[in-house]
Amino acid sequence: MNMEDSDKKYKSETDLFGVVDQKEKEVAIAFNKQAKSEHRKKVRHQQEKIQSQRHEEATKRQEELLDKENKKLNKQLIALAKTKIQSLQPDEMENCKKLGIDIQPKELVQTMTFLALSSYSCWLEKKDIHTFFDKCGNFECTTFDPFAYLYQWFTYIDHEKLGSDKFNDKTLEIFEIHNLQVEVFIKIFDAIDSGGGEFLDVNEWRYGLPIKRKKIKKILKIGQVLYPDEFKAILKACTDYLEDINGPHLSAKQVNGVLYLKLMHKTNAVSEICNYYSREEVINNFFSGGLILRGLGKFTHKTPKKLHYFFNTNPSLMRAGRVTTSMRWDDPRTTDIAREDDKRNTFRESSDEYEQRHNELAVAWNNGLFGPYEYEVTEREVSFKWKYPKFFKLDSMADIVNDHAYIFEYILDAYEGSRYPEPPYIKYQGGKI
Repeated sequence: MNMEDSDKKYKSETDLFGVVDQKEKEVAIAFNKQAKSEHRKKVRHQQEKIQSQRHEEATKRQEELLDKENKKLNKQLIALAKTKIQSLQPDEMENCKKLGIDIQPKELVQTMTFLALSSYSCWLEKKDIHTFFDKCGNFECTTFDPFAYLYQWFTYIDHEKLGSDKFNDKTLEIFEIHNLQVEVFIKIFDAIDSGGGEFLDVNEWRYGLPIKRKKIKKILKIGQVLYPDEFKAILKACTDYLEDINGPHLSAKQVNGVLYLKLMHKTNAVSEICNYYSREEVINNFFSGGLILRGLGKFTHKTPKKLHYFFNTNPSLMRAGRVTTSMRWDDPRTTDIAREDDKRNTFRESSDEYEQRHNELAVAWNNGLFGPYEYEVTEREVSFKWKYPKFFKLDSMADIVNDHAYIFEYILDAYEGSRYPEPPYIKYQGGKI
């Protein structure tokens, strides 16, 4: 910028107070802006500091209230435990003497807590524990189901390090099985303790369970004396789990064009720790939604064209099609593309299209377009029979029982939760077998 331009920029001007130097005016304006900015920063910092202090005070008050409530709940549970101890029957006291255990109120509270955990989801709160017992400390619960509610904790343990392969090989003696059960629960108590940080703040008290081996074994002994039937069921839930993870346990046969299949696993497993999983819901999804077809065989070129949409490929003389359960990649039949990679020339269908296809499969399945089917779910197994159509080629019984398509592994796997969208409610109209 030359001198002439500079003179033009800072040309003096006159206001009500006389001559004003333009350069000094701009310097003053810049100074004022800087001063205002710094003032705003100070005010904002002060406000943030006040808010932080208020938050800390509120948190402290909340912690004090929770601590006060926690102490109150502890007193109530200790009082309930003392009542139970004072009302011990002669045979119970004799059994305690034989096992060499002297029951302390705190230890009994821990035993009662474990009973409550065996009857409720992982979001159990301390204030709820007393609701599982009467005023004398006797266990009263209609939801007691240790396999279902402890299943999520069983999944935390490393069963291979416990020697569960020996249990599955049926080579353990009775006392060895009991020792294995005890070892499993020692691992579970440790998992509950170390997993405390995964819960909501209100649950981070970690249930007050012991973490030392000696104390855990004592808790189990107390339970076996004071709540023998319940702790027998709890120990059995442990071996039921070891059998469960050694699956899938299947049987299959074909008689006159009808497939008979049994999935021999307990169906009441529930998990909410990592992902929500309800085995009964997943079973319903697969068997009433038609996804089970993937693990049973292929559809030939004689299959009606309106059903080709559900297969991994359109059936032809050269190759058959199999029902697909996952999202499709690079399928030319895709109409709603969710992801594309131009460099690799790949694409995937959208979740909306996938869900729609899943729903339409369930409709076709329940309208009998694949043939009539029936299935029944009990506490210990799923029974299924299906009169498959002539355009279907059944897999070998060996392949089905060995779960070569991994369908039953998906049904039993709680780690990732329910992988597939739920089918819509559809009234079955497929006829009888």
